[in-house]
Amino acid sequence: MSISLEMLGLDVSKACSVKEAKKIIEKSGIHTFECVLTDFRMPEESGLDLLEWVQLTDPALSTIIITAEGEKDLVQRSLRGGALDFLEKPINRKALQEAISNAIETTRKKRATANITQGVKEAGQYDQIFKAIRAREVEHLLKYFFHPLSDVGGDFINVLKIAEKKFLILAGDVSGHDIRAAFVSAYFQGLARGLLKKSASIEEIVSYFNTILNREWANSADQDLPSTFPLSASLCILASTVDFEANTLQILNCGFPEPFFIDKNGLIQPFKVGYPPLGWIEGESYKEASVDIHPLAYLLAATDGLIELANNLQLNFMSLSYYLLNHSSEKANSILKVSTDDVLIFKFQLAPELTKTERYFPLVYEVIPGNEFQIIDFYQEKWEKSLKLIFEDRLGAKLDDILHGAREAALLSLTLSCEKLQTKLCSLQMVYCEALNNITVYVRDPDAQITDQAKRAERIEAKRKAIASLMEFSTCSIEEAYASIKMEFQLDLLHQNT
Repeated sequence: MSISLEMLGLDVSKACSVKEAKKIIEKSGIHTFECVLTDFRMPEESGLDLLEWVQLTDPALSTIIITAEGEKDLVQRSLRGGALDFLEKPINRKALQEAISNAIETTRKKRATANITQGVKEAGQYDQIFKAIRAREVEHLLKYFFHPLSDVGGDFINVLKIAEKKFLILAGDVSGHDIRAAFVSAYFQGLARGLLKKSASIEEIVSYFNTILNREWANSADQDLPSTFPLSASLCILASTVDFEANTLQILNCGFPEPFFIDKNGLIQPFKVGYPPLGWIEGESYKEASVDIHPLAYLLAATDGLIELANNLQLNFMSLSYYLLNHSSEKANSILKVSTDDVLIFKFQLAPELTKTERYFPLVYEVIPGNEFQIIDFYQEKWEKSLKLIFEDRLGAKLDDILHGAREAALLSLTLSCEKLQTKLCSLQMVYCEALNNITVYVRDPDAQITDQAKRAERIEAKRKAIASLMEFSTCSIEEAYASIKMEFQLDLLHQNT
């Protein structure tokens, strides 16, 4: 048989036993072999023993087992053990040639894949170096959670010092989940750091990189770059420059999901101004928006992987954010199993002086069109699931009180203030303060925009009468400034947080 193989132009090593075969392979190095062809029946040890050793030493190396005709049990055991193929005696020369050729090709492909995988892991380690370079002065103000879909990806979060008491929070999401996404991510972070040292503005940095993506990398086929490594990509970027001395924040959003400002009462203020992702439109001009951070407590943002995960789990994305920011990846693993994208969330504290009793965080943020009053059960079920994710069963009967109050207040807003119209929106927020151990529910609607004082007073009075029945469940009141409903629930958790 060895003569037949040599006639095919193959370099053949021969052994009469498993022990001898191991010695030959170890002496030459297992990576010098591309196929192992072994008889099942040999002295002392069998071909399955050699197969097991090969699988442990180099799983990419293909093994073919030779059996006697009709030994179906041995064939099945060989395939279960990792054998690529089997041949029955007497061996047909053409079948042998095809089996060997297939085995060699399979070995080469597996080894190439293994090399790429190792390269991806190493790229991920380099990518982590960029992610780890943060301004230590404000490190305690940043809380984030990152779960990559694979060994390396394009999501990143970084905080860079620009000047004394002035910092840049840079978050990004590159299209794709492979080594190219990691390359684009690392390249942009390195470019940003270098240009910032040259006193470039964030608008200039973003504009320059957009040009690179549109003009240079998009046409990489015309350059001396391998066709198997196209650099065409897009980058969603959120750049927030915080100046603690001036109490201002300059923000630029290019394709990133809308960020949220959380005020000192834990209420959300969405930031809806933005531009398309970098790499979409060549020649786009960018301008930062200015925000007064004096009344604000936090900046919260997440990649679209979080929104998608929350929808898949039928959870409110704010509850999922709180859960992931306050739990380790190990505890969150059961939830993350259904993730189909990288998940990145970060919360940056804009008011460094906040005490524990001033730290409020939204657990539920829902914006509901007036015509969806008919599916209030759907929203209630989602709120229940979201609160149980955070508190498990520790809310006890208080959970029913919160859900009943939120449901009735939302229904009142949707039917009375929104008039059951799709164009009118009601927002419901559940805010949690761990130190004070309470949850506050806010329901706001278009009544806040009523300028006619008589009509406004009439609407407030109607709400005040409608919420009277909720008084036994919570401290319920009307916020005059917003003509909105506010309910406070004091919690008596059944056991402490773990």
